[in-house]
Amino acid sequence: MKGKYLKDKYQKYLWIFIALNILSFWSILILGEGVVGAWTRFAKTAVTSGAFALLGPIVSLVVNGLFSPDAKARVVFLRWSYPLPGYRAFSKYANRDHRIDLEQLPERP
Repeated sequence: MKGKYLKDKYQKYLWIFIALNILSFWSILILGEGVVGAWTRFAKTAVTSGAFALLGPIVSLVVNGLFSPDAKARVVFLRWSYPLPGYRAFSKYANRDHRIDLEQLPERP
C-alpha cells in the first residue's frame, strides 16, 4: 500500500472511473451529433447536465487533496478548535457513562 490512507490505496481506481466517465460522455456526444432525432436531444442534454457530472468527481478529488484532515473535520463538524468528535469523549461524556471507570483508565496501556 502506497499511503496510510484508504483513499491512497484506491486512487488508481478513482482515476480509471473518471477516465471511463469522460470516455462515455464523449462517445455519447459524438454518436448524438451523427444521429438525428432523439439522439440529438440526448446529446444536447448530455452536454449541459453531463458537464457537471463529469467535473464533479474531478473537483471533489482536487478539493479533497488541498485541505488537511483537520480542515475537513472543521467543515464537517462546524467546530474550530478540537474539531473531531472524539475530543469530548473523556472530558465531557465519560463522567456520565457507567461503563467507563476513570480511576482504572490511566493504568491501561
